[in-house]
Amino acid sequence: MDKETINIYNQDAESIAQLHSTLIPHRVYELIQQYFIKNTATVDIGCDYFE
Repeated sequence: MDKETINIYNQDAESIAQLHSTLIPHRVYELIQQYFIKNTATVDIGCDYFE
């Protein structure tokens, strides 16, 4: 991330954190219910694994 963006986030960190703590990702929950089967294995094809 560039320095300007980091500075802006740092200036407003508290209000940004407040906002994000109130957001509820309803669409993500809908997609999870639609495409994931409870108590079964899931493959994350797009994940990156770094050690």
